[in-house]
This record gives sequence, C-alpha cells and structure tokens, in this order.
Amino acid sequence: MHQPGSNTATLCDLRPGESASISGLERGVSFRVRLLELGFVPGGRLKVIRRAPLGCPVEVEISGSHYCLRREQAKAVWVERAS
Repeated sequence: MHQPGSNTATLCDLRPGESASISGLERGVSFRVRLLELGFVPGGRLKVIRRAPLGCPVEVEISGSHYCLRREQAKAVWVERAS
C-alpha cells in the first residue's frame, strides 16, 4: 500500500515522545473500520505516550484521547514522522 520513504513508518516504529501524522491504514485488516471510528484518519496527528516493557501495547494520544493498541494494530497504521 505505502512506499516507505525517509519519514514514512508504521506506528509500531515510533518511540515514546514522537509525534506524527497519519498517512493511511492497511487494507484488509479486520479492525480497520474500528481504527477509523476512533479517529485514526489520514491527516490526523498523534503522539506516542509510552510502550509496555516488551513493546506491546503502545499508548497513543490522538485528538485529546488516549488509546492502547496491540502491535498488530500499530503495524497497520502508516504515519509520516514530524520533521
């Protein structure tokens, strides 16, 4: 779906404290609609708050709300890192 560029990554690749804008969601994943309902829409801004010790789940802030995503879900969210 996405061609990786210098600033393109998945949400799973971001570290705590990093901000990014959402560039898209993987197609074909069963939870895609739910992510869209929660506000994970292209152009939306998010910030990684923290990760569990083994990297899963990851807590993110988007539109003033906090969500925890599993690794599988975080890998489905494509982002552009803030410059």
